[in-house]
Amino acid sequence: MRYIITYLLFISVAFAQNSYFEAKVDPKEYTTDDFITLKVSSDYEGNYQNPDFTGLRILSEYKSESVQQNSVIINGKRQLKLVRQFTTTYVLKATKEGEVKIGSAIIQKGSDVFTTKPIVLNIKPGTMPLDGSLEINPEAPLTLRVYADTNKVFVGQPFKVIVKAYSKNQMIRVRNLQKPTNYTQHATSVLPSLNAELDVEYINGVRMYSVVLSEDVLVYNTPGDYTWNPFEIRMVLRKEPYGIDYENAFSNTVDIKVLDLPMSPPNFSGIGGFGMKDSVWVDNEIVGDEEDGFEISVKISGSGSIHNLQAPSLNIPNYLDVYAPETEDNVKASPLGSEGYKIFKYYILPEANGEFDFQPLDLSYFDYDLGKYVDFKGKDLEIKVNKSGLPELKDLKEKELEKEISSKGKAIAERNNFNKASYAFPNTLWQSLGLGFLSLGLVFFLFPRKKVKKAESDEIDFNPGIASKLAQEFLLEAEENISGESNLFFDKLNKGVYHYFQQKWEWELSRVNKSAILERLKEEEIDIELVSEVKNLLDQAQMGTYSPIETDKETLLNTAKSVLEKLEMNLKK
Repeated sequence: MRYIITYLLFISVAFAQNSYFEAKVDPKEYTTDDFITLKVSSDYEGNYQNPDFTGLRILSEYKSESVQQNSVIINGKRQLKLVRQFTTTYVLKATKEGEVKIGSAIIQKGSDVFTTKPIVLNIKPGTMPLDGSLEINPEAPLTLRVYADTNKVFVGQPFKVIVKAYSKNQMIRVRNLQKPTNYTQHATSVLPSLNAELDVEYINGVRMYSVVLSEDVLVYNTPGDYTWNPFEIRMVLRKEPYGIDYENAFSNTVDIKVLDLPMSPPNFSGIGGFGMKDSVWVDNEIVGDEEDGFEISVKISGSGSIHNLQAPSLNIPNYLDVYAPETEDNVKASPLGSEGYKIFKYYILPEANGEFDFQPLDLSYFDYDLGKYVDFKGKDLEIKVNKSGLPELKDLKEKELEKEISSKGKAIAERNNFNKASYAFPNTLWQSLGLGFLSLGLVFFLFPRKKVKKAESDEIDFNPGIASKLAQEFLLEAEENISGESNLFFDKLNKGVYHYFQQKWEWELSRVNKSAILERLKEEEIDIELVSEVKNLLDQAQMGTYSPIETDKETLLNTAKSVLEKLEMNLKK
C-alpha cells in the first residue's frame, strides 16, 4: 500500500509541474450526418485562439471551468494544491466529405505560446445532402426542410426522403402538411408517416427543437427530371412563458433526376439491386435408390421489395424434370422497405442414369450501386444418378445422335435425288425431242417454278393481321386481370408484346428478346422515337414483374396498345 501511495504522489507532483494543453475528439468514424464533439482543455489561462475549422460548421460553443485538488510533496511534506482546469467544448458538423483537419488551438501567456496537436478526420458520406440552401435560420419562428438521401436514382431504385421541422419554440402538433402532387404521383410511400418526439439541436450555436414529420421511401417508375415544389406546413407552437401560436412555413425545393436503365442484355433476369453472390447450391450430388431426386436452391438477398421477387428460370439439361419452386424468405422492415433474403427451391427428378454436368444459372441483374448490369453465372453442378429402372443417359444421347444423323441423311438423300432428276430431265428431252422442244420445255418448266417461289414468298411474308390479333387476345386477358394478381397481369402483357414480334417476323420464341427486337426495328428503319417507346414498354413490362415498382397497370396497358398500333402501321409499309 505504501508503494502505491508513493506512486500516486509522484504522479501528482509530475502533474503539477507539467501543465497540459490538449484537444480531443472521440476516436470513431464520422459521416456528414454526425455531430462531432471537440474538447480543448488546459490547466492555465491565457490569450486563447480558436482552432481553424475549415470544412466544419460550429453548431454550439461553450466554456467551462473546474477546480481539482492535487497532492504535492514540498520539502518532504505532503501538501494539497488547487488546480484550475479550463475547457472549451465545440459541437461541430462536417460540411464536406473526405479529409477534414481541425487546426491547432493557441494560448499565448506572456512570451510563451502553447498549441494543441491538429486533428485529422476522414468524413464518410451521410444520408443528408450537403446543400447550402438547407441552412437553418435560427431567427425564423419555424423552418421546414426536405432531405432526400440522393438527387439521382435509377428507375426502380428506392430512396429515402425525410421531412423535418425546426423552431426555437416547442412544436406541439402539425395542423396541416401538404406535400406536392408530384411527390406521390410518380412515387410510392413504402413506410407510413412517422411522428417522432422533439429533439434538441444547436444551430449556429442557438438551441432549437427539431422533429421528423415524415419518413418515406419513394420509387420512380418513369425516367425524367422531377422537381418537388416547396411543401407547406402549419404548426402549433408553444410560446414562452405561456400560450400557443400558429406558424406557417414552406420547405426547400428538391430536384430529383431519375435515370432510365441502360439497354438490358439478352439474359437480363429483371432483378435489380439485389445480391446473388454464392447463391446456388444443391442438397445432394448423388442420386441413388434411396433418393427420388435432388434440390437446387437459389438465394437472392438485399434491400427493397424482396417479397415481389419472381423465381429465375433454370438451365436444366434434358432428362432432368424440374418442378415449380417452393419459396422460403426471411424479411424484416428496413428504412428502404424491407431487407433480408428469399430462397427458391427447385425439386429435380432424373429420368436417366449418368453424370449431368450443367450450370443452372446464367443471367444478369442490374446493380443500382454500380449503375450497370452484372453478369451472374452459378457454379457448375455435377450430379450423378444411379437409380434402378432408369435408362442410361449415354444410350439416350446415342439414340438422339442417330436420329439426328438419320434425319440429316434423309434430307441430303432427297436433295441428291432431286438434283439427279433435275440433271437427267434435260438430257432425256434433248435426246428425244431435240433442241427446239427443249427450249419449249424449259419455258413451261420455269413458269410454274416462278409461281411456286411467289407462293413461298407469300407464306414467308407473314400476314400482319395474325400477329396483331394474337397480341390483342393476350392484352385482353391482361386487361381482365388488371385489378387482380400483378404476376398474371404482367405475364399476359409480356406474352402479348413478345408474341406479336414472334409472329410478325416468324421467329423462334427463344430468339425473341429485347436486344434482338430493337436491332430488327433499327434495320427496318423504324422512327427512332417509336423504337424508344418500344424499349420503354419492354423495360416497364419486364421491371413490373420483378422489381418493387408499383406500376400504373392501366396506363401501361394503354401504352402497350398504342405502341403495337403504331408498329402495325409502320411495319406494313
